[in-house]
Amino acid sequence: MLIDGFKAEGIGCDLKAIAEMTRKTDCHPYYVQKLGQACIDSLRKKKTRKVSLNTVATAYEDILDDLSFHFEEELRKFEPRYRDILATLAIGRAKTPTRIAAELDVRGGEVSPYLKRLIETQVVEKSKAGHEIADPIFRDWLRRYYHL
Repeated sequence: MLIDGFKAEGIGCDLKAIAEMTRKTDCHPYYVQKLGQACIDSLRKKKTRKVSLNTVATAYEDILDDLSFHFEEELRKFEPRYRDILATLAIGRAKTPTRIAAELDVRGGEVSPYLKRLIETQVVEKSKAGHEIADPIFRDWLRRYYHL
């Protein structure tokens, strides 16, 4: 999809750049398309015709900025404890209820009900590695903008 889209615009691409795009977006169709368009827009400004790893990095920062208002609005819907848990997950230091509680300096049992609700609303997923934010772009945005 990406290669064909770039070809249609008369743009070449480095296969490493394509791999990076799919890694960053976790192949989420909306984000793949948004990042691809951001790469095209970036190249038009620079008047170059090939997507590189540098192009992807710049375009990715652009979409984080572009989605910032949306993510801020979504984050405001959560109570402070939920926001703290999401930030802790985004930073990646803790993925289990016990570790998250330790990071937030609260009792272990306080975190589980919040995680359960975040899973029910599909904001968080539970995997073998522990709990993770389901949306890779939201996770990266949190890492960038939300600090404990």
